Amino acid sequence: MKTAAPPTANVWSPTGSVTQARSATIWPWAAAGAASTFVILRGLVAWMAGPDFTSSPKGADPISDTKLLALHCFEGAVFAAGLVMVWRYLLRPLVRQRTFTFDGMLLVAVLLMYFYDPLDNYFNYTFSYNAHFLNFASWAREIPGLQAPNQRFFPEPFLVMGGFYAIFMFGSAVFGCWYMRRVAARRPGASNLRLFVHLFLAVVIIDTVVENVFMRTQFAAYPGVVHSLSVFAGKYYQFPLYEPFIIATFACGMTAVRWFRDDRGRSLAERGSETLRIGGRARKGLRFLAVTGLVHTWFIVGYFVPYNFFALKADTFPRMPSFLRAGICGQGTDYACPGGSVPIPHGTSLHITPDDPRLPTDVRARQGLSGPKD
Repeated sequence: MKTAAPPTANVWSPTGSVTQARSATIWPWAAAGAASTFVILRGLVAWMAGPDFTSSPKGADPISDTKLLALHCFEGAVFAAGLVMVWRYLLRPLVRQRTFTFDGMLLVAVLLMYFYDPLDNYFNYTFSYNAHFLNFASWAREIPGLQAPNQRFFPEPFLVMGGFYAIFMFGSAVFGCWYMRRVAARRPGASNLRLFVHLFLAVVIIDTVVENVFMRTQFAAYPGVVHSLSVFAGKYYQFPLYEPFIIATFACGMTAVRWFRDDRGRSLAERGSETLRIGGRARKGLRFLAVTGLVHTWFIVGYFVPYNFFALKADTFPRMPSFLRAGICGQGTDYACPGGSVPIPHGTSLHITPDDPRLPTDVRARQGLSGPKD
């Protein structure tokens, strides 16, 4: 059985014509990274210069002082932890070694990827944050093709999620490599497949516990889920069981990007860069774009596609307080919150209002009750 290699191990040894044949593989990844970076920077500039750069409506529903204090303490702690990750893996090597390391590239690529966070609601409103987090609403309308209505009000908590992307999205690769090394030390001779299975199961457990804490504390919510594939369905803290499996798949992919590197520390996307007749800084920039292209492509394929497959089938929308609906749907808006009796609106399609008499009484009641009582 093949023994797993550490993250910087030589998985393949490029020589001669093989290197030349693979030298072109960096170009499509770099092109993908350049295209994604352009979309992100253009979108952020347009958002900050436009009318959507505001705060999300919290609504009239109350939130306790204790819960509000916990929310802001959590916000500060996550952002601080994210800064530690940025210092440890990006800034310290730049300052002390004057080098943009692979981990630094990976971290910056992940922070740029934060732009795509609203993709959970690309077609249907199925995920929300608490609008009491510090936010400037959302750049969702700057994401090409996004169809769910009123997503400009999505309460994107940039301190929390900026830190979270550094801690989890990037940190999943760091944790994954560390965890698999630990498993390999306990189980000599374990194959890479076996190590990734161990990691997958560990992430499923961790994500299930962490996200359920977030749901119970109302830091976030899954307003739209598939009833038959969820626990606590119909409650404000309902949780889709497919979510941790999607997260674990994404985390394993991020780990693989860092784990399967050659003897020079290059990932799959960068291989062949040494054959290019360009300057060192230009080569480094091209490698960064290639890493960005690989990571962002994996986010679309490994997370966005499977999550939205289920989002289109969501049939359960429970009672949600106004600070979780954030002016997106329900009372005070022109859109009924989507669910079993409410079709998913898209683009300029016709839609149902929250007080439409055709809606069942219990569905209309869920559009604007003051706070969860379940």
